Amino acid sequence: MPDADIRDSGALELAASTIARAFASAAVETDSPMIRMLLTPEMLAHIGRMLIRAGELVYAIQTTGGRLRLIEAASWDIQGGYLPDS
Repeated sequence: MPDADIRDSGALELAASTIARAFASAAVETDSPMIRMLLTPEMLAHIGRMLIRAGELVYAIQTTGGRLRLIEAASWDIQGGYLPDS
């Protein structure tokens, strides 16, 4: 049944590319120039694609020399509740 795998992959890529294009065309509305610099159309497209392909996504925010960077996490572990003090 290799044909089913090919069709599933094609459907996944079609959905991922559609969402990636939609995210890339989104307008980032913020007063912060740093966030606008961080959330480029390329980064938004990557976020959309990975949400479809993996279902979840976590980035670490890194600051270097006054610039922000998003670093995609390879793995993560969430502990505590939804409240920040937990």
